[in-house]
Amino acid sequence: MDNETLTVATPRRPLLSVAALILGALALVAAVGHEATGPLTPPQTIEAATIERAQSLKERVSALWEGEAAPPPKLSAGWTLDRGLAVSIALAAALSVALGVIGFVRHEPARGALAAALLGAGALAFQFFVAAVALGLAVLGLVVASRRLELD
Repeated sequence: MDNETLTVATPRRPLLSVAALILGALALVAAVGHEATGPLTPPQTIEAATIERAQSLKERVSALWEGEAAPPPKLSAGWTLDRGLAVSIALAAALSVALGVIGFVRHEPARGALAAALLGAGALAFQFFVAAVALGLAVLGLVVASRRLELD
């Protein structure tokens, strides 16, 4: 045997996996907490939305009646605290998955990298599950309401 030395690869420090674990855990806790607390911004009442829409239509019709250019329709506020939080949770979860996969590819300890990716995927799946349940309940409500209208 020649003077060959065996080198043993030292495992990398799990920096990405630890960051991904923290992000994934925060995303999952935030997703569950956000759903448990309910909407943080109060939703607009039906009456207020109807009045706002009627005023917008009145302004447009009066402008067209007088021969002026119709004002552009008013857009809703857009970003609310709830929407911003939901998007932030989804971004943190996706980043957790990405960092977990990168950590796995960099040969960081597999347990941490995979756990981080699963935490992020769990946070994303929880958000999609809640949205699917809400959509299912809305469709069920429409079906029940339509059946009642047909019977009467």
